[in-house]
Amino acid sequence: MNRFQWAVLQIDQLLPFDRELDIRTRLGKLPEDLEQAYDEIWNTIRKRNDSRSQVAVRAFQWILAAKDPLTVEILLAAVCQDPEVDVISTVDIEESYLLSSCENLITISPDRIVRVSHLSVAEYLEKKSELAPGSCAETIAKVCMTVLIQSSKQGVIPRSSLQDFAGEFSSVNQNLYSRAAAEWIPKLKTLHAEQREGIASTLLERFIGLPHQPSLAYVEWHRFQESLLYLDQLVRDLSPPTNPFFAVVHLGFEDVLSRWLNEFDTAAKQANHDGQSLLTIALEARHHRTVQLLLDHGAEINGQALLAACWQGDIDTIELLLNQGVDVNTKLNGEFGSMLAVVCLCQYWSVVRLLLARGADVNSKLGRRYGSTLVAACCGGDLDTVQLLLDHGAPVNMKPDGGGFWQCVGRSLNAKAACQTKLTLYVLISTTRYQYLEAGYFLD
Repeated sequence: MNRFQWAVLQIDQLLPFDRELDIRTRLGKLPEDLEQAYDEIWNTIRKRNDSRSQVAVRAFQWILAAKDPLTVEILLAAVCQDPEVDVISTVDIEESYLLSSCENLITISPDRIVRVSHLSVAEYLEKKSELAPGSCAETIAKVCMTVLIQSSKQGVIPRSSLQDFAGEFSSVNQNLYSRAAAEWIPKLKTLHAEQREGIASTLLERFIGLPHQPSLAYVEWHRFQESLLYLDQLVRDLSPPTNPFFAVVHLGFEDVLSRWLNEFDTAAKQANHDGQSLLTIALEARHHRTVQLLLDHGAEINGQALLAACWQGDIDTIELLLNQGVDVNTKLNGEFGSMLAVVCLCQYWSVVRLLLARGADVNSKLGRRYGSTLVAACCGGDLDTVQLLLDHGAPVNMKPDGGGFWQCVGRSLNAKAACQTKLTLYVLISTTRYQYLEAGYFLD
């Protein structure tokens, strides 16, 4: 496939020439392989003295890192935005300008989606420092947050839906706002510490506001997300929008959070509209330092927080909670029953070993969906986890309190109580998946 792409590029190099002499001269200087062909194109782009070089780099950044494919209309609007300027720039370039700036390295499909012209193009571009994932994410995050801030001031925002917006601005601005609304959080979450610190000092608090004083831009973004047909869990986690603490915790901006917690001493105990604490949100986002900050400021470790920690399987965070005095055998509400059952079901081998070393009880009845820890481990389907529980004395003869299918699993365990070979364990695991063994085993 790369040979065909190389041939296409060779032809493109010859098309500008009309005179045979020029064509022959160029033929003798064509790149010898695809890498050299891309080097030549890239050097041509970067050596330009006009704005086409800047447009090309921005276009590549958006195409490589955008959350979803971009239409040419949105990309034209995006590349016109300067990430270092606090205004929304007008779209003053056309499709032909974009294509010529990128020197045939991008294409526009019949449905108006812009993509790189070949997979090898993306592989080549990602090696460039300005097109590395972090650089792309930083540019997009800055543009998105600026668009959200400035749109709020200008009245571009679709107040309740994309079809119902007040203002005199074009549909391009509406589409750019929608893309910015979807992109800013995913891009912020991928930045490394130094990049995050830079954005925190320039854009973050301007966009989300301050504790008990959220910005209009942030509230409008939240309302816009709520107006969409599909309300994702993220928006629920950050509700109400009048409290920016939830966004800071979810994004893991420790410096901002530390400053806010020092100013508002009881803030660590807040909960969102779904009853999730700041600590639970931090645990679900796997922000270890944020978790530590909240604990240092008095955050309470409840069952919901423990469930979030176990579900993520972050051994360092779980060990941190245990070191804070959490009882390893704390009963959890819901369908799981215990911390050990959750990590067994999720096949977090190292966390299972940690909890057992800290005294987790393999004998307790869980009730609800899983009758016992051993049943939960069988449902998880990991042979080593099941064997580890048996080695720690998990009772195969205990009748689970759970009902339905899991009680059937419990009866299967009882039926094989006397035989704990690896083959039998595999049969037990297979049973939970409605499978048969070629050896002819069948458990009712």
